[in-house]
Amino acid sequence: MAARHPISLIALALTLAACAAPAIGTDPTTGDTVAPSTTAAPPETTQPPLTQPSEPEKGCSAAGLSSTPSTQDLPDDVADTRAAIVAAATGCDVEGLAALAAPQFTYSFGGSDDPAGYWNALEAQTELPSPLTMLVRLLDLPFGVIETEETTYYVWPSAHAFESWEAVPQTDRDALLEVYGAQDLQDFAAFGAYVGYRVGITDEGEWVYFVAGD
Repeated sequence: MAARHPISLIALALTLAACAAPAIGTDPTTGDTVAPSTTAAPPETTQPPLTQPSEPEKGCSAAGLSSTPSTQDLPDDVADTRAAIVAAATGCDVEGLAALAAPQFTYSFGGSDDPAGYWNALEAQTELPSPLTMLVRLLDLPFGVIETEETTYYVWPSAHAFESWEAVPQTDRDALLEVYGAQDLQDFAAFGAYVGYRVGITDEGEWVYFVAGD
């Protein structure tokens, strides 16, 4: 739109077996072969304890991305909100990210009222675009401005500010290649508009949407 090396159990089993196996020897007084005792305890040995695999580090798709957004000529309130979104997303603070959203926030065209749960579910579906990565990367693309009678919206990517794909300048289309593939752009062209993930922040710094679709 963020190797483990467990102890070889085979090697450890061989070591324990070798330490526990009774030895066949010769009685020094009679010269007779002594059969191994089935009741004798194995010699005491000091074995390194088995180490339990460490817990996987908590992370998300945006964990390896920069927490400092690129410099853009934005109003202070918009810039502050954008920076806070990027910091929360790259810090994998999904609950904190949801807390930055405006009371009337659009993240899905479904009926859910749980953006954090929605994003976590999408992050777990590796075949889909990871929303936190998309969010951070889109906010690094050129922005556009949508003005209505009530509000001015700063939107990412800039292609979202145009009503049709034909109206999107080539430079703005090329910028999308930082996030999308050429086939995606062909799909937008076929549809007639940019319908990928987009982000909207009002001129007062309210984060009002992060959503994909038509």
